[in-house]
Amino acid sequence: MMPIVVNIACYFFFCIISYYSYSHINSLSYIIGALLFTGIAIGGWTDMIKGWEIREYQGIGAIEFPVYPIRTVIIFSSIIIVFIYLTLIFKTFVNDKKKSLNLY
Repeated sequence: MMPIVVNIACYFFFCIISYYSYSHINSLSYIIGALLFTGIAIGGWTDMIKGWEIREYQGIGAIEFPVYPIRTVIIFSSIIIVFIYLTLIFKTFVNDKKKSLNLY
């Protein structure tokens, strides 16, 4: 029952605020997301390089799995997600200018 109440409260909150406040909240969340995934990509880069150099494996005994491809997927996925967030930030500002100039 609680998620319904929270969703209703968020719905009414976003109905009360203006479009520009809503776009600023979205922009802030996009910036936070871009910073988070940039940190993941930068922080994991050296571990990914070390993993490729030593061909890092994890496991016990007969079952061992390579870790370096998974680290690579995480890093490059983070970089792609950063570009997606940057695109969303750009679209938010472009749409704000179009609405303020009545270009629709």
